[in-house]
Amino acid sequence: MSSNVLEDTFGELLTSASDFLRDDISVHLVGPRRSGRSLLALEIAERARNEGFGVLTVTGNPAWRKEPFTALALSGLDFSSGLRSSPQAVVELSRLLGSRRWLVVCDDADDLDQQTVGALLAMCRRRRLVFVATTRGAQRFDPDGLVVGLTPLVQLAVPPLSHDRIQRIAVDTLGAPLDQRTLSRVATLTGGSFGLARAMMRVGRHTGALTEGEGAWFAPGSLWSDELAALADTFLAGTSDTARDCATALALTGPLEPKEAVTIFGQPALDALLSAGLAHDVADGPRTLVGLVPPLLASHLRREGSPVGRLLVRERAGAYAHRALMCRTEGPGRAHAAVVSERLRRIATAWVDRQRDAWEADPSPGAALDLVEALRGTGAPTASIECVLQHSRPGDVLDAAMLVFWEAVWRAVDLGDLAAAVDLLRGARERLPGFGALLRAAEAYVVCLCDRIPADALLADPDPADHPVCAEVVALARAEVALELGNVLTAAEIADGVRSPHRALAPALATLNAHARMLGNDVRGAVEDNLRGLEEAYEDQDPQAVQHRSTAAMAGLYMSGRLDEADDVLERALSVSSVLPPRDPHRSGLLAMGAEVAVLQGRPEFARQMTVQPPVYRTVDGMFRGLLPSTLPARGPEPRPDDAAGVWEAVRERLERGHVASAVPFAVAAAELGRDLELTDSVCQVAARMESPVMRMLGEYVEAAVLADADRLADVTIRLGNLGVLGYAVQAAVTRGVLLYESGKLREAALAADEAWEMSEACGRHRAGFFVRLRSQVALSAREVEVVQARARWGSSSRAADALQASVRTVETHLYNASRKSGVSGADALAQAVATWLGE
Repeated sequence: MSSNVLEDTFGELLTSASDFLRDDISVHLVGPRRSGRSLLALEIAERARNEGFGVLTVTGNPAWRKEPFTALALSGLDFSSGLRSSPQAVVELSRLLGSRRWLVVCDDADDLDQQTVGALLAMCRRRRLVFVATTRGAQRFDPDGLVVGLTPLVQLAVPPLSHDRIQRIAVDTLGAPLDQRTLSRVATLTGGSFGLARAMMRVGRHTGALTEGEGAWFAPGSLWSDELAALADTFLAGTSDTARDCATALALTGPLEPKEAVTIFGQPALDALLSAGLAHDVADGPRTLVGLVPPLLASHLRREGSPVGRLLVRERAGAYAHRALMCRTEGPGRAHAAVVSERLRRIATAWVDRQRDAWEADPSPGAALDLVEALRGTGAPTASIECVLQHSRPGDVLDAAMLVFWEAVWRAVDLGDLAAAVDLLRGARERLPGFGALLRAAEAYVVCLCDRIPADALLADPDPADHPVCAEVVALARAEVALELGNVLTAAEIADGVRSPHRALAPALATLNAHARMLGNDVRGAVEDNLRGLEEAYEDQDPQAVQHRSTAAMAGLYMSGRLDEADDVLERALSVSSVLPPRDPHRSGLLAMGAEVAVLQGRPEFARQMTVQPPVYRTVDGMFRGLLPSTLPARGPEPRPDDAAGVWEAVRERLERGHVASAVPFAVAAAELGRDLELTDSVCQVAARMESPVMRMLGEYVEAAVLADADRLADVTIRLGNLGVLGYAVQAAVTRGVLLYESGKLREAALAADEAWEMSEACGRHRAGFFVRLRSQVALSAREVEVVQARARWGSSSRAADALQASVRTVETHLYNASRKSGVSGADALAQAVATWLGE
C-alpha cells in the first residue's frame, strides 16, 4: 500500500483528527472490523511524531483482558522494575515519559485489561497526554473502558467507502481501475470496508477472480473464492454460537423486517447478532430492515454456516425465505446500500425462478417474454436467453409479436447487432399478419437508438386492420424520434397519449416521458417528479425501474447543479447496478452522468475511471445514454489542444445522424475547449428550432462562447438560471470569466469569478471542477498559493516569512505576482480567492 492511499481515502478524517490533537483533544476512532481504523491510528501517530509528539502505542487483545498490565508491558517501554501494582505503574510511566508531550495510541481499546486502563487514565490526569483510541463502537460499550474516562474527547466514525474511494484503492493495489460493474460488486460485497476491499482485490488478482484487460480489471465470474473464507471468519471471531446461528439463518433468508427476524430466530438470538455488530438495521420510512454487513459474510455463511442456522430457516422461515422485501436508505450510508443490494439480488433471483417455472410449464411466447425480460434484467448469459427464444412454442399472436419486438431491441442494443435486429423484424412480417405497423415502428425504434433518425415511412400510421398494440409501438418510436430531435413537448404528449400500454412498453414510455419533461418548461418540477418516481421504484422492489429512474434523476440533478444529491443517487444506483445487465443503455447513461458530476465536483480521475469498460460492454449512443469520455477534458485538469477537435467531431457525427438533441450538450463541452464556427452555426440553427427551452438556451450559450461575447454570456447565464439549469448557468458564468481573462480585463474577470462562485453555492460543498478553466487561465504557481495561504493564516508578511523560512521581500514578491496574474487586489482578497474559486 502506498503512503498516499490513506490520505486519498480518508484525508478529511485524518486532518480533523490531527487538528483535535494539536488542541489537546483526544480522538476516539470508531469502526467495524477491517474498516481501516488501526491503519488510520498509525497514520495519525506518524503525523503527530513529525510534529514533535512522543508516541506510545498500546494494543488491546481479548486474550490479555484478564492479564494485568500485559498490554502496557508490551508497549515497548522499558519497565525494568516490573509492573506489580497500579501505583507502581503510574510512577514508572511518569519516569519513562518525562516532560515531553505524548500521544498515546490505544488500538482496540475495548480489549485492554482494566489495570492498563487505570494506569493510563491516572497518567492522563497527572500530565499533558492526548489519546487516539480505536474501538468497534457501541456494540461493545464498556462503562469502565478507557474512552469513558478521557476528557475532552471527540468521536470520529470511520466511514464506509464510496465508489470513488474504492476505485482509488484499486488503482493503488492493482495498478489500474476496476470496470464499473466490478466496482459496484466489490462495493456491495464489502459494504465499503477499506480492509475488505483491499484484501478482495489482492486475493482476486491471485485467484483469477479479477482479470486485467483494456486498461481495467474486471470480474468475469464470481468474486467469491474459498481463499476469502478466512477473511470472512474474522468477523465471527469471539461471537457466540447463538449469534453465528442467527447470522447463518439471515444469510440464507436475506434481509428481513425485525418482526420476521424475531419470528424466525427469537429475540435473544437477534439481540446477540446485533450486539456482535454482524447486522445493521436500515431505515425505510416507518419500517426497518435487518441484514448482514458486510454481505461478503453472507456469501461465506451460505457455504459454511452453522447447521443450527440452516435448521432454523428450514423449520421456521416458511414464506419469509423468498419474500421480496425492499427498503430505501436515508443518506449516503454505504453499508446500508450493501444491505439493499443484497436484498435486490434476492428479489432478482426469485423473479427469474418464478418466470422460469412458468415458462417450463408452458413455453408460450407470453411466458417466454416474461422470462427473457427477467434474464436480461439480471445480466444472464446470452446463451440462456438464446435458449429460451429458440425453444418457445407458437402461441398467442400478440405475445409472439411483442417477443419479436423485444428480441430485436435486445439484439440491437445489448448485442450490438443492428443488422440482425432489422433482418429479424423484416422476416417476421409475413408470419405475423396484422402487426406490420408494429414491426416497422420497432425497426424505426432500434435504428433511432443505435444508428440514426429513421425514415418517415417506418413511422406511418397503422392500417385499420392492424392490432391495437401497433399504435402503442408507433407512439413509442415517434416519441423517441421527437426526443432525439429536441421536440420534447411533442414527445411528452405522444407518451402521455398511450393510456394503458402493453407491459413490455410501459417502462420505456415512462422513462422517455421523464426525460422529455425534464427538458421542457418546468425543469424543477420534472426533477422533483423524477426523484419521487425513483423512490417509488425502490419501494416497488424493481431493480430495472430503479436504474431507469436513476438515469433520469441524475440527468436532471446534473443540469440543475444539485451535485451532492446527484452523488447520493449515483451511490445508491451503483449498489443496484451489479444486479443489472452490464450493457443496459440506461446504465451507460447513469455512468456518463456520474462521470460528469464527478468532474464538476473536482474528481476528474474518478470520472475517467467510471468510463472504463471492457470491450464487451459497448454503450449505446443517444440522449443521456452514451455521452463519450471525450467530453470530460472540457473541465479536466489539463485540457489538451486536440481535445476541442475531438469533441467537435462528436458534434458533427451526431448532427449527421440526426441526433441533434445529443449534439447540443456536446457542443457546450466543445465550445468551452475551442472554436469551430461552421459547426457552431449548425448547432445554433437546429437548437433554435427545438421545442425545448433548455436546448434553445444552450444553443445561445454555445454561440456566445464561440464568438467570445462576454456581455451576451452574462445575459445567457441569468436566463439559464431562470430556467432552473443552474449547472449550466455556473458553467456559462465561468466561461465568461475565462473570456475576460483572455481579453486582458483582469479586474472584471476576477469579479466574474467571484460571482460564479457565489452562484455555485447552491450546487453543494464539492464544486471545484466548475472552476478548473479559471484556475488554468490564472495559473498561480504552487509556491504563490502557499504564500497567499500563509499570509492569510499568520496575518502579516513578516510572520508568514518566518513560517515559510523565506524573506519578507520574497513573500511580498509572490503576493504581488499572484495579484498581477489574478486581478485580485489585497492580501485578504487574494486569500479569499484561493480559498474559493482559485483554490483546489
